[in-house]
Amino acid sequence: ALASSYKMQNKSNTGDVEHNREDNEFGTFEATITKVEIQDGMGRDTNLIVSGDPLCIVVSFTVQTDIDTLIIGLRIRNREGVKCYSWGTLNQDIAQGSNNAQTRFWGKQFVAGNSYSVEFITESCVLGVGFYEAEAILTKRSSASWVEHETTIHWLHDVAFFSVRTEMTKNHFGGICDLRMKATLLEEDQSPKALNA
Repeated sequence: ALASSYKMQNKSNTGDVEHNREDNEFGTFEATITKVEIQDGMGRDTNLIVSGDPLCIVVSFTVQTDIDTLIIGLRIRNREGVKCYSWGTLNQDIAQGSNNAQTRFWGKQFVAGNSYSVEFITESCVLGVGFYEAEAILTKRSSASWVEHETTIHWLHDVAFFSVRTEMTKNHFGGICDLRMKATLLEEDQSPKALNA
């Protein structure tokens, strides 16, 4: 069944051996994703977004063991299975180059037994008309580098879905994303070369 959010129920931790517990999840399960929510700009659960409006995806999870190298991420796929976008806390840390422990995710201590939620928000969704799935991912690395091996703690898919539509009189476009192009008439070239081209 299609839903804007999904909450796992009756899931028991099975240790640190990587294996599949359900068809839609895998990992070592040192932490488990408990909920993935699609929200609008007002923080309301939804399964319909207007292209150009805010989009928020909230990933909630519980930690089974202390982790200070946790990376929280998401992936958006369209109906055809094409990855339209992926982003994570390490991407953000590296892009911002932040040394501020208040905003940096890398090195944050996630304590066993505690639950957390991370909000991924864009002020303007650029996706085109279509049906999309949001996957949630928890991983860890030994250092904050793209060359380091990544371990999948919990990868959860087939749980959060949403549709995107456009406003016909505002930003109607074709394709999977809005490139925000603008058309400008260039000064007409009256040279013989241009006229005879």
